[in-house]
Order: sequence, then structure tokens, then C-alpha cells
Amino acid sequence: MFAARPALRAMANTPSINPTQESARNTPLGSRFDKVLFDTVDALEAAQIPFAFIGGVATGGLARPRATHDLDIFVRPEDAEHTLNELAKAGFRTEKFDLQWLFKAFKDDIMVDIIFRSEGEFYYDEEVHAHRRFVDYHGKKVPVVAPEDLAIIKCAVHYEGGPHHWHDALNLLSRFDIDWPYLLQRSRRATRRVLSLLLYAQSNDVLIPNWVIVQLFESVFGTGQQQSQAAHAIATMRSSAPQGYQPALSSIPPPVRSHQSHAATEARSARGAEASRVPPAPSGSHAPAGASASNHLTLAPEYVVAHIREALAEDGRTIQQDLKILLNGNQIVVKGDCPTEAQCKAVEEVIRAAAPGYEIANQARIVAVTAPERAEEIS
Repeated sequence: MFAARPALRAMANTPSINPTQESARNTPLGSRFDKVLFDTVDALEAAQIPFAFIGGVATGGLARPRATHDLDIFVRPEDAEHTLNELAKAGFRTEKFDLQWLFKAFKDDIMVDIIFRSEGEFYYDEEVHAHRRFVDYHGKKVPVVAPEDLAIIKCAVHYEGGPHHWHDALNLLSRFDIDWPYLLQRSRRATRRVLSLLLYAQSNDVLIPNWVIVQLFESVFGTGQQQSQAAHAIATMRSSAPQGYQPALSSIPPPVRSHQSHAATEARSARGAEASRVPPAPSGSHAPAGASASNHLTLAPEYVVAHIREALAEDGRTIQQDLKILLNGNQIVVKGDCPTEAQCKAVEEVIRAAAPGYEIANQARIVAVTAPERAEEIS
């Protein structure tokens, strides 16, 4: 259990950094966003609930500016309902979205995700609490998870429709003096992904100590001696077997596993990712749990943009489009660039099918990619 202590004392005892936090704060949306963020912080600090921001606020505070329209707070599972109740007292509309990992709160059309089990089975525990940092957000100190924790979470949640998570993690590794023993300790539930991230970072000239990569590699595949023994066993079986014979997998010595079965972790991660991408049924619907929102005529407004992004990512005609989707009342606004008129029309078709009943303002520009007028000759 965390020791009870006043919120101000917790701030005083926690390392603080002060990067520039950029946002459209002079717009009505920016003002509402800031107010909801401050109301959230005030409510949880008054209740002495341990928490930290992840998502866009944490990324913008620790790494690089990140446009975000919602808030993601990380709490202990046992504090999730308490958090929901305290936000309800502060004037938020609340919802127990998924009892396995996520509750939601809404105020002034701003959504707050209350995450108590992150992708990859990560939890807000004593280690996360002890390593969190405070960043200056428009004059207010707000808690965010440590760069090591945020990099691992980003690495674990990275998927085809969210490539920015991977690059956010790379940015964190390049900006901070990473506590490598702590990162190794925290990466035990996503060892292969973190190993992939660190190898990729090294290939991009990010300074990653070799011993960190070696230790992660050996935690998955065993030491050099163990690998040699496995290779020798396979070679012996092949040399003594009939031509074309392949040894059964059960006869090959297994690799050294981390503390938790990787297969089981991946399965849970996949289930969590799938659940997180299925928009809920409208209020009063009797649709079965997990039913796709495409079977319904309407979606709650706060889920429309997420559902559209999913639809665009799954359609072969629009999967590569870098577009901004905004919801303005009953109008869906599309901004960005399309390489052809056909792809621009495909975007509109996908959105119309995913969110029927909304007016679509397709403001995407057609920017054709053409070959240079003159080709440079290399002799």
C-alpha cells in the first residue's frame, strides 16, 4: 500500500521537469481541455488517490508536443471505482466502460480515460508511483509516469493504426538519461517488444548500451552456452535422422522464458487491444457484449472519431492516409492530404459507412505525387 501523505508534500518530494507544453490553449476547445485537466487533478489530489498521466499529456510533457483531445490517467485497480466516484462529485458524467481495464468520465465534451490495467498487463504499482515525475502544464504541476514506464507502455500498445506510439518511445529514449536497470525490470512483461525497440533505436543512432540489449536477448533466448547446446542438439538429431526429416518441436530444447509466458501475455494483449477498439452500443441497446458498432445505427459522440479511425485503418483504400478527423456537432470534418481524387472519395465512403447520419465536410487536399521534371544522371 502507498503511504498516505498530502498531495502537496508528494509534489515537493517528486522530481520535476519543466518542458514547454504546447496546445491550442487560446481556443474554446483548448480552454475547456485545460479546465477539465485541472479539475481532474484537483479532484484526485484532494482525495489523495495515487495517479499519473499517460497518453498525450505525458508524451507532450516528457518528449515531444502531442495533439490530444482526451486525458488518460493511470490508477491502481483498487482505486478505479474511488476515482470514478470522486470525478462524479466534481461534476463529471461517469461510465464503467470495461470492468477489466477502463472506466470513463466526461465533462464539457472532454473525455477522461481512467486506465487501471494497461496493454501488456501493466499496472500502476509502487514502482510506477515512486518513479513518476511532475511536469509544468500551463502553470500547474501535473504527475506523469517516468520516461522508462511511458516508453514501455508505448511499445506495448503500438499497433498498425497507431505508429506514433513507436516513435514517441524512440523520442523518450533519445531525450532522457534512462535508468536502464529500472527499464529492464519494468520490461519483463513485454521483453520481445522492448528488445525490438532498443535494436531499432540503436540502428537510428540512439545511444543504447549493448549490455542492456544482451541482457534482454538472453532473458528471452538464453545465454550463449544454452543456445549452443540447443543448436548442437538439433544438429545431432538432423545428422542421425533419415533424409528430409525435421525434428518435432517437442524434441528441441525450449528457449529461456521471462517471468511470464510470452504467448499468454500476447494473447491477453490481443484481447485487450480488440476490446479497446470496439465502440460501445448506444444507450439502451441489447446487443451482445463486444458486438461491433457497425451493426448499430448510431454511436455515442465521444466514440465516433475512434470508430472512424478504425474503419479507415482496416480499409485497403485508406489505410495509408494521414488524415485528421474532427467532430463538430453533427458534422465530421476531414483534413489532410490525399494522393488521388479516388482515394479522397474512398475516405468519404468509408466514413459515411462507419458513421451514418453525420454530415461530412471533406476538406482533404488532393496532392499528387509526381516524378521530378528532370532526372539526375549519375555517371
